[in-house]
Amino acid sequence: MASRVASSTSRAVLTLALGLPLLALALAPAVLAVGSPQGDSAAAWPGTWNAYRFTDGSAVIDAENEAGISPPSVDISSNGETNASVFLASDGTNVFFRMRLLGTPVDAAKGGFDSTFWLVQIATASDDTVRAVVGLNGKPVSTDYVYVTNAAGTATTVIYETPFDASGGQDSRGARGLSDGSGQYFADFQIPLARITSASGGAITGSTPVKVFFGSSRAANLATINKDYMTGSGVSFAGLESVALNTGAPTPTPTP
Repeated sequence: MASRVASSTSRAVLTLALGLPLLALALAPAVLAVGSPQGDSAAAWPGTWNAYRFTDGSAVIDAENEAGISPPSVDISSNGETNASVFLASDGTNVFFRMRLLGTPVDAAKGGFDSTFWLVQIATASDDTVRAVVGLNGKPVSTDYVYVTNAAGTATTVIYETPFDASGGQDSRGARGLSDGSGQYFADFQIPLARITSASGGAITGSTPVKVFFGSSRAANLATINKDYMTGSGVSFAGLESVALNTGAPTPTPTP
């Protein structure tokens, strides 16, 4: 009798154990997307990018090896001042940001990226006031992430996290580091446009004319640039073109 009870108990435990994967599969659709605490889905990377420019039509080109800027992963570059340094693209729903770097941003041994963050301040073009900041934070020890925050850097939302996907450590959902083909590197990340609108308190929509300023940092505040600026030695929106985030392209010049 005891033997039959033990056998029945064993079968029950085995049936329960075998049933757990099926239960997990049944619940899977309700789970947030892997790598996205907010449930956002990273989009395919764009095939073409728009170099960010000045109002005179010239591309933003930042010289590398500037005094006091190290390591190479924080140095916004231009391959000998011959190539654009920063880029934008959009699919109408997501905004893609790219900056050229002297050294690789990837450090797969610690969460995916170097202990730096690369960020873009987004200002309304009408008054050059920063309304939101987006970036890729590689400072955490184990889990790096793409984020959006308000202008003060006091209300940060994590959009995508590492670990990397199956592409060999170079491409994560929502962020990647890759060669530019000329011995330098790109750091790319993407943000859903709706998240930028929310962080800006509604001041920035897809069609709002904005100006953007790229930089790198190791500051405590995720809205602050303190390593390399895409132009000069401080943030200045003077002379930068106005773009719309739903296209990643310049906005039409208003008729006087």
